[in-house]
Amino acid sequence: MKNLLSATFARLFKGKLFWIGMLAMGGFGAVATIARARDAYILQDMGYDTPDGLLFIGLTYFLITAAVFDSLFIGAEHADGTWRNKLIVGQGKVQIYLTYLTVTTAATLLMHLAYIGVVLGLSAPLLNPFLTPTKMNVVFFFCSLATVVAMNALMVTLCMLIQSRAVIAVSAMLLAIGLMMGGMTIYQTLSAPEFLESAIVSIDGMPMPSPDPVPNPKYLTGAKRTFFQFLHDFLPGGQALTIGMTGELPESVWRLPVFSALLTLLSTLGGAWGFRRRDLK
Repeated sequence: MKNLLSATFARLFKGKLFWIGMLAMGGFGAVATIARARDAYILQDMGYDTPDGLLFIGLTYFLITAAVFDSLFIGAEHADGTWRNKLIVGQGKVQIYLTYLTVTTAATLLMHLAYIGVVLGLSAPLLNPFLTPTKMNVVFFFCSLATVVAMNALMVTLCMLIQSRAVIAVSAMLLAIGLMMGGMTIYQTLSAPEFLESAIVSIDGMPMPSPDPVPNPKYLTGAKRTFFQFLHDFLPGGQALTIGMTGELPESVWRLPVFSALLTLLSTLGGAWGFRRRDLK
């Protein structure tokens, strides 16, 4: 296992793919921060002069990064027959699976940290200090690490169970897009207001707000709302939106790392079991 990890990490750092991912995430952080500084200069006194909201917004798009990196990194080894060579020299399938999981987890965490580091580094000279409480940023930081680990574990499971390199890439992208769109849909559904303001027409024909709000038929209640909230907290797409876009700590923020750990565990157990049963001939 130690030799497997050393060889795979060596391939990771010698290859271009990892550094391209680091550059992409760091570049995205630079673009987001510079764009915020430009908005602060043009729209003065509009509240754009702080980095609030930038620090974790990259997490909402990180599923795409994880999908591209994992599918290309793992798919290349499968296509080159590296897995079979490792089996020939006596390595077990579970060891191979855990090796790729460990290496890709470290790589994706470093990419996530590259984004955060660039945002912090550029926002110091370009923007004013955070208005967001330090406690909230610290809690969301550790939650974001757990979410990245869960995202990666899910992608590794998919990539290790599919035989075709092309199918791996397409499936990973479809899964990433599906999780992103699903997270946004659930987030918008849960954000629907409980009441809507109706309008009445005054004598002169001008619309006036009604003093009695109307119940919103799209507002979820009861078991349905509980189920959608569970999906939102459990799936990486929903977690990314909670951490990156809500701007406040939810009361049940502890659920995010717990669900991330659960998803990581289930993905790893299911993936290792499925990969062990695969015929790699």
